[in-house]
Amino acid sequence: MKTLESYRWTDNSVKIDDFYDCLPQLVKNIIDDLERADAEEDWGYTNLCDSLENIAKFLVPEGIITKEQFDRLCMRYYGG
Repeated sequence: MKTLESYRWTDNSVKIDDFYDCLPQLVKNIIDDLERADAEEDWGYTNLCDSLENIAKFLVPEGIITKEQFDRLCMRYYGG
């Protein structure tokens, strides 16, 4: 995960570093795409947010992430 100094849509004040490594590669790829789309001001960002939310919500019942971590993912990229 690359961290930029400033973002247009991503809330960089919401940190996910403490659980990023436990995320499946598919979710990491979406996060990387979100970071790139934000840096390039690509309006496809919103579609990627939907993908992240739809996939990550299944990680909570599987015990991969907690509900609080899921909420932070959504707050960072989707605005909550």
